Amino acid sequence: MLTIICGEDTAASRAKFTSIKQAYETKGFRVQNIVPSELPEILKSNEGVLDLFGQESVYAVENISSLYKGRGKSEFKTAVEAISKHETIHVVVWENGKSAYELSSLKKLTGSFHESKPTQSVFDVLDLAAPGKMHAFLKSLSSVLETQEAMFIYTLLWRHIRKLILVQEGVMDPKTAPWQ
Repeated sequence: MLTIICGEDTAASRAKFTSIKQAYETKGFRVQNIVPSELPEILKSNEGVLDLFGQESVYAVENISSLYKGRGKSEFKTAVEAISKHETIHVVVWENGKSAYELSSLKKLTGSFHESKPTQSVFDVLDLAAPGKMHAFLKSLSSVLETQEAMFIYTLLWRHIRKLILVQEGVMDPKTAPWQ
């Protein structure tokens, strides 16, 4: 069984990954952190069923999408597909900063899929860049600055405010369509 946790909100997705691992531990599973290249070995040794003390194992792995890509078949892709169908081998995957769209090929294989999206986006900040909304703007800006690069946000804000000033002065930017 394959469980994937991903999302552009890295902090929230990592917290979800950690909470799933802790939930398995409280249920009596043995959680093992492994690297992606070890996944085919788990399937070959069939070690995922029970350990020496009768505990089931859960494997926690990060960023398998870097190895699971392309159209061609590989030993790794075959192993991941087999693990996804195997009911006694549990693998929990955390994909750092990846969206569901980027993981569409892996999403088809999962038994459980969780995506953490940012609560505020840069576009929400741009919408709040208006007179009378300063408090909401600053709150949204500080929230977005926690997850996005500051220079990226400030560049978008600068372009947006420059266009607003040009429209207010009656000057149309030739690169901007009139309906925008």
